[in-house]
Amino acid sequence: MSIRESLTDYSKGDFMEFYWTMFWCRERSGSKAARDILTFVLNRMAHWHGGYIGSGAKFEDEPFLPHGLHGIYISRYASVGANCCIYQNITGVEVDGKAPRIGDHCLIGAGAVLVGDITSENLTVPTQLPRWGPPTRSNSTALCQRTGTR
Repeated sequence: MSIRESLTDYSKGDFMEFYWTMFWCRERSGSKAARDILTFVLNRMAHWHGGYIGSGAKFEDEPFLPHGLHGIYISRYASVGANCCIYQNITGVEVDGKAPRIGDHCLIGAGAVLVGDITSENLTVPTQLPRWGPPTRSNSTALCQRTGTR
């Protein structure tokens, strides 16, 4: 990446390569002091762009974030699988310490809200909800079946 591209990415808030490098360093760090410092820096970087990724959040690999961290809130208890695409303004929060577990190859559309103990594989969360209402514990299976994912 050229210096010009790096400066453009940084000024737009899309300097994600540096963010994820620090994220993986924190995950591998054996020192509590180093983890605490990296957590502080990562939280400041995410806050600067209106996002938050909890210190305990688990990622299989680096997710694709087309809009950077803008408006993304991921709980410290959440886990995200490999090859996921997460658009802006999504919320993944825990209820009673249970957070969403997003599987591999998932697409989470802009404005999606994932609350509580949700487990999914190959899930596509639509930005426009179907006429039978938002996904709940009782109709989330129907939503996955009707969109052709499971």
